[in-house]
Amino acid sequence: MVSGEKSIGSISVDSVVDELLCVLPLIHKKLLRLRAPVAELRISKLHFVAMNMIDDEGSLPVCQIARRLGVKKSQMTALVNQLVAQNLVVKQRDPRDKRVTNVVLTDDGRLAIKKFRETVRESIKSRFSCLTVEELKDLATAIKKLEQIGERLQAQDEAVNLGYWR
Repeated sequence: MVSGEKSIGSISVDSVVDELLCVLPLIHKKLLRLRAPVAELRISKLHFVAMNMIDDEGSLPVCQIARRLGVKKSQMTALVNQLVAQNLVVKQRDPRDKRVTNVVLTDDGRLAIKKFRETVRESIKSRFSCLTVEELKDLATAIKKLEQIGERLQAQDEAVNLGYWR
């Protein structure tokens, strides 16, 4: 292990980062294959992820979408404006705080997300049809663990943004 490299037991953080950087492209390219469904909608993956978050929450402030996606608020504003131009979302002033702009899916946006999810779901099911039951169980366990880790990291990020640690 390189001097100064953080380790947890016998696992170095650097080795985990290296593995993650190698596997992320595989997840997008081999497991999910989102290119065709996104191209059909004429939106970027980032647009889709934002719309998906909005659909899950009902409405979200632009700054919160930007923070969750790890992009600058100005970049998120531009992305939201592109979605507005396509009639996929609308911007609304928050009734509790007029300084805040919330983003809400339109009926066209909800329909697009529904269609996209169905297309992706069928594509992924088709891709996974060659996996054994054991491999599917392992994948489900790994996904659940990644979700738990992601929630913990998001909570830590939010705590830091609020000025304290959880």
